[in-house]
This record gives sequence, C-alpha cells and structure tokens, in this order.
Amino acid sequence: MVLLFLVPAKGCPMRIDRYLVPMACGLGLLWIGSANVGAQAGGAKNAAKGAAKPVPGGSKITTFGGKSKSAADKNKITTLIYVELVTGEEGVGIKAQRWTQIFEKLDVTLTIRRGRPKDKPGVTQKTTGDTTRQVYILGQLEPTGKIVFNDRVFTEGDSDKIAAWLDELREFGAQGTPEGQPAWGLTKQQFGELFETLGTPLAADTLGDEFTDALKKFQLTGTLQVRLTESAATLLKSRDESKSQQSLQGISRGTALAILLSEQGLGFRPRRRQDGTIELSVAPISELNKPWPVGWPRKESGPATAPKLFKFYPIDLHDIELDAVLEAAAQVLEVPILVDRGALAAKDIDLSQVKVSQKPKRTTWSLALSSLLFQARTKFELLIDEAGHPFLWVTPADIDTPRRPQDD
Repeated sequence: MVLLFLVPAKGCPMRIDRYLVPMACGLGLLWIGSANVGAQAGGAKNAAKGAAKPVPGGSKITTFGGKSKSAADKNKITTLIYVELVTGEEGVGIKAQRWTQIFEKLDVTLTIRRGRPKDKPGVTQKTTGDTTRQVYILGQLEPTGKIVFNDRVFTEGDSDKIAAWLDELREFGAQGTPEGQPAWGLTKQQFGELFETLGTPLAADTLGDEFTDALKKFQLTGTLQVRLTESAATLLKSRDESKSQQSLQGISRGTALAILLSEQGLGFRPRRRQDGTIELSVAPISELNKPWPVGWPRKESGPATAPKLFKFYPIDLHDIELDAVLEAAAQVLEVPILVDRGALAAKDIDLSQVKVSQKPKRTTWSLALSSLLFQARTKFELLIDEAGHPFLWVTPADIDTPRRPQDD
C-alpha cells in the first residue's frame, strides 16, 4: 500500500507519530511506500525501500521504506477488554460455565454476577496514558443462554462473531469501527471539534498554485492530518494539470479543501484512527460513499442568507463569457461563486468558452444566473460553509444535488 502524507515544510518544528506528522506551519508531501497502517499488537510489516517518484506539483517529495517494527511498537495502542455479564434470579450455572470457557479461549476476562437495578448494558472505555486503554462491556446472560448487549445478541455458537467484535474494539476502542456509522463514526464532541477546526477561513489565495503548494496554505494545526490513499496518489500522478483553478481565500477550510480536491477528482472524509485521533482521508471521489461535502444546507431562507441575490437589478448581457459574468456577479452580490471544475471538465464544459446573453430587463441575479447557467448546461446552489458564510456552488445541470449531512 502506498500512502501520501502532508508534513511540515523545512524549518518547521515537527513531531513524527507513526510517520504521520502534525501540520502546524506549512506542508510538504511525504510518500511512504507499502506501509501497513492500522496494525495493532503484532505491529506493522516492514516494507521495502523505493526510489524517488515525482508527484505533479511537488518539489519536496521523498520516497522511502515503511516504518520499522520498533516505531510501530512505540506508538501502538494496547487495549484490555473486560466483559461483565449480569443474571437474574434464575439459575444459569451450566450456561455461565460454558460462556466462561468461550471467553477464556478469546483471551478476555469474564465476570458473571447478579444484576443490580442501575445496570445498563453498554460499552465504556478508560484510557491510561497514551498507549493503554481499558474497554468494559456490560451485558446480560439470559435464562435461554443468550448474552444480550446494547446493540447485539450472541449465542454459544457465535464465537467467531464475538471474536470479530472484540477485534474491532481492540482496534477502535469503545466507539467501534467508524464504518457505516452516522457522522463518519465520530462522537458529537469529535464532530463538533472537527467542524470548528475546519470552519477557520483560508487566509491565503490558492488561484494558480500547484496542488501541493495550495495544500501548504491550509496549515492545519494540532494532531489533524491529511492522508492520501494509494488510489488518490495514483490519480494525482496521472493528471497533466494539477494547478488550483480558483481562489478559495476566505472560504472555510473544510469547504475549501473539498473544492480543491474536487478539481483533481478527489474528496475527503474524516477517519477515526485506532488511537482515537482524527485524520482526513483523501481518495478518488468515485470511491467515497460519504465524502465531506462542498458546503452545507443554509439555516435561513435564501433572501436572509444572500439578500442581494434576490434583489432586482437592470441586467443586459450580450455574448459575454460565462466565467466573466460569474466573476462580475460575485462582486455585485458580495458572495463567492465557486465552480465544480472537476465535474464540469468531466462533462466537457468550459465556462470560459461559453458565451451567454440576457435580454435587458430588471430581474434578480437568482433568476438571471439560473437562466445563464442553463445555457451552459449548469446550475447553482446557495450553500453555507462551516463558518456559516454563504456562497454559490456551480455544478453540471444533470448531476443530482448530493445529500449533505446536517451540522447537529
């Protein structure tokens, strides 16, 4: 497996954590080959060293072998699992003995006791230091011999299913695997903190920057990291054009990153790692089931969100490039107009090559833009970014509006 990581630029203080480097003051790209990321106790497999390979737009890109076993051991998380089963007044002696034998084979400590009124089945977790966590599972042993937890039931013949569940808890802790869970498997607190971090506006202009140079300007802080999957790295290397095609200055970093990546056919999603930290996993947009969205549903009406979009103006246009019209409209509306360049390119739509006209009349820019964009087989949507600031998002007309998760 080949992975790309964003790392601090030369001269920036850095701390290497399993070859993932927090981005505190500028980024470069680091290509790590054949790394077995996500390995638990038992460690990662050693990988062979490779030769340097260029990635479009990257001037500080290095290729080297995977991390050593000692590096993986130093940072791995040790998870200790304790299972407690409560019983009722009825006798469960033989069944209790059988379950004790099953959990012994799974190398898990099992306690069986009489239930108390305040007992509530569930999974909780305590963390000791940076490398040890204790997962406590409370379930009920029924008279039939089934064991019941808050979201699953097992019989004595389900030892393989129990083992798989315990392996999941060893890897991800009490939250379990993030796959298939709402909000990318993040808790409300984790999602809120990430949303706030990605709500910071991008301070620098990205227009015309090479892809990796544009990424450096995001300067994500703390432990938040961006990781490119092998398929994302391959797609980047295959592209002839890797420059940022529009200015994202002033747009919140979550929406800006989603747009920057979309120009390269990529997207990202939050991913909870084994140690509980969050990374932004980048992959081809076609491989992402629920990518981080470009913008979020507005919380107020259209006129309340972008008043000038619904104000009447005298508009008279004749054979003007649509790109130029959008640029002028953004200045009048005082709302950024951003374009899904990647999706338009896939449909062979170039707004700079499309000339549009609007007969002279007083109308709103909302109506005018709908008509003008229709002439180019495109449409717009009024959204807000993570900071709550409005923008217009232009996409091909025949693409369904994606379902965006709510910020709740």
